[in-house]
Amino acid sequence: MNDDIKLLLYKLFKKLDTLIAIHYQTNYLSNTVKLSKIQDKLIELNKNNLLKLKYIYNESYNLIYIPNENDIIIDVMPMPMPNNNESIELTRCNLIKNLNSRLLKFKLKLDEYFKENSKITSLNDIPNYKITNTKVQKSSISSTINTLKLNKIEKLSNPRSKFEYHEKKITNNNSKLSLLERIKLKETLQKEKEEKSNLKSTSFNSNSNIKLIYDIIYEQSPKFNSDKLQINLSFKKLNQLIKDSLNITTSLNDMNKLIELICYKLNLIIVKIGDIKLIKLRLLNRDDDLKKLSE
Repeated sequence: MNDDIKLLLYKLFKKLDTLIAIHYQTNYLSNTVKLSKIQDKLIELNKNNLLKLKYIYNESYNLIYIPNENDIIIDVMPMPMPNNNESIELTRCNLIKNLNSRLLKFKLKLDEYFKENSKITSLNDIPNYKITNTKVQKSSISSTINTLKLNKIEKLSNPRSKFEYHEKKITNNNSKLSLLERIKLKETLQKEKEEKSNLKSTSFNSNSNIKLIYDIIYEQSPKFNSDKLQINLSFKKLNQLIKDSLNITTSLNDMNKLIELICYKLNLIIVKIGDIKLIKLRLLNRDDDLKKLSE
């Protein structure tokens, strides 16, 4: 019975941590994760189970109770740095890279807890972490979120004007053009503007999507503490994971092209068996891979 409970908590923590890490990667200015918003993606997750995870591994999350909504904000614990906002942002950003180490810590805490409490026969035997002392008003939370947003915006080094389209100025010579010629010239300039805007949008979405899709592939890949050196990941399963985790409007065909592009750049082998496509996933190095994908 103990092993079943441990396995349930282990899997729940792994799924929750991965879900939150992907949320941080895909929501740049909205880093708050509410329990009510992610429960539909994790059937096993409820308030009691969340508090039990926190009770076992206290350093895992910072839980903030919202009395007016009877909800809980799940955030990372800030690293010990002078500037608290920066430390939280850095921890959020690095969570995707620290999933394995956090899971290992949780497993150690879990084993230690069950070793000291060998008579546990159900989840109800594990106490809930008490968050009554960390209650804050909704207005305070909103203020904190807005502060973080402003801090991030101020850190952007490129001015907005750099990304704006500047229409070509019509010289005085063009004033001699006929009305019809001036209309045609205006239409041409407008078309150039739209094409340039569409090109920028497509390029940005492709690059950002590649990184997000890679993060999901990375989470499915073998890890150094695993017995498996290679696993097979089907396109069908990967597409479903992407659909469940990300808010991407790219078509299935374009999504598969992005996946194939990632595999090509990282020298990952794709095997086709009938209508089934499989990726031969080996151990991945996230930092090196992201450099290759940006080239």
